[in-house]
Amino acid sequence: RNAALTAHAEAIMTNGRECFTKFCDYYNIGYPKDKLDNIVAAMAAYGRAEDMRDVSKIDVDGDSVLIGHYQPDLVTAEFSLRQAADTPVSESIRQTNIAENQLRQEERDRQLAHEMERSRGMTMS
Repeated sequence: RNAALTAHAEAIMTNGRECFTKFCDYYNIGYPKDKLDNIVAAMAAYGRAEDMRDVSKIDVDGDSVLIGHYQPDLVTAEFSLRQAADTPVSESIRQTNIAENQLRQEERDRQLAHEMERSRGMTMS
């Protein structure tokens, strides 16, 4: 497990790698095998930017990769295969961490708004 990544990002990378390689092998879709780590790391960055927690669905159409997961509603992310292959793992991990920080901040903001709403309701009565 990569200490720099959350469990959700790790799940996207692990299951995304499996989904991607099986899909490409099954449909005889070529991809730069020496860049698979780059592709999978980018998958985590794009997935976490959409608050995706895992990958269970994939489609590859030309340069377009579409990943998805039901949690319970379908969450998707789409990215360029060529761009993902050309992005170093370290850059994708940096982007994933930015997305994680943004998700944490949004959750804190939601909690604060909820607490403010509750306390406002208490002072009104």
